[in-house]
Parts: sequence; structure tokens; C-alpha cells
Amino acid sequence: MAATKKATSSTTGTVRVEYDYGTKGERRSKEFEDDGKAKKFIAAKERAGKNPKVRKVRSKSKMKPKFKVTAVTEIDLGPGAAHITETKAKEPKRPTALQTLKNLWAVGEYRKALKLAASWSRLGKHKDAIKSGWDATVNDRIYEQMGKNPDAMYAAGLAAVATRYELPPATVTTKKPTTGKTKEQIKKATPKTPTVPGVRPTRTRPYLAGTIITKYGLAAGVTDAMVAELDEEYGKPNPT
Repeated sequence: MAATKKATSSTTGTVRVEYDYGTKGERRSKEFEDDGKAKKFIAAKERAGKNPKVRKVRSKSKMKPKFKVTAVTEIDLGPGAAHITETKAKEPKRPTALQTLKNLWAVGEYRKALKLAASWSRLGKHKDAIKSGWDATVNDRIYEQMGKNPDAMYAAGLAAVATRYELPPATVTTKKPTTGKTKEQIKKATPKTPTVPGVRPTRTRPYLAGTIITKYGLAAGVTDAMVAELDEEYGKPNPT
């Protein structure tokens, strides 16, 4: 009576089956990537009395499998046939949209969390606050022209998300960090690049020459000191 054989299948490996060949005691092997073909081959060799044996499962890659084994099924092909063991795999569950929102909120990605919530339709009584809060974030200038405060609308949207999904209050309720200065104050504090009429503000040799002439005045003419200063500013002497 033939011994019971066991074959282990893998979603990322190859089943190797050894069997008797010829009449001189020679043994050969065959590899299968499909477990169904391996079953049929083992059953056929059992019927022929070739004493098939599964020696090993060789993995194609050293990487960790992407799937986790969730169940093992044993298949009996009948008396004297090989005993096959199948492994069934299942892809890990992906996080739900709500779990993704909670994860973003937990790491302080409030803007992304508000954007995600605003894309949903079932927001209940918080729908207007959430959607308008995100809309004010991407169209802040339009709301400013309408006399509304986009930052306040953004903060209201975050508060609505926290209430709707029972999350802790957001620690940052502004779209961008503020400096405590108005736009006019920032504009006045920004230094302007001096320009020379007729010359573009780029660090070309003509531009630097124009700035040096403006510095000394046209009445000074062109002196060797001015040429040396120009060569130093430009980084190399005039090739002509």
C-alpha cells in the first residue's frame, strides 16, 4: 500500500515532485507552479506505481508574502492516492474611508481630513459647515472679496468634522501660520530690487554694468576701477 503523500502549495512558490522512472531505480523530478496540475500529476503517478513524493517548495522570491494564510483545506483523492493540502490566502483588509479620516486627524493632517470629509455626502446637519469650510480653503480670495473670513470658515469646518465623527478638537485651526502682520505691512517690509531703466533685473554683464554706471553717475565716464568692479561682480573679465 502506497504511503500517504502531502503536497504544500504556495501562492509565491513552486511544488517539486519526485517519482520513479524506468526499471533501474532511477528517480526524476518535476516542478509545478499550479497546484491543480500538481494534484493531477501526483494522482497519475500513484496509479502507475511510481511512488511520487513532494520534496520541497521553493520560493521564487525572498520577499515576504503579500497575503496572510487564513485557512487550510485538505483534499483526499481516494484510496491509494496522494493527500493534497491547499493553503488559501486572503488579502489584508484596507482601512475604511472613516478610518483613514481618523488616522489623518490623529497625526494633525487636518486639512487633508477636511478635504476627505467634504467629499462625502452623508454629513447630516454638519454638511454646510464642512463643505463651506473646505471651499473657503481653496477659494479664500473669493470669500475675502465677499467680505467673509476664510480662516474662520476653515476653523468652523474642522469643528464640524470633530463633532460629526466624535474626534478631539483640532490643535491648529488656521490654513497657514500667521505672522501677526497685515498684507500691507508685509508688502512695505519687503525690499524692492533696484532696477536700471532699459535693463532687465538679471545678473548679466550689461545689467551689472548698468548698476555700476548708475552708482557712479554718467558724468564719471568709464574708468579702470569701474571695469575692475564689473569684472569682480560678474565673476570673469570681459572677453572682448
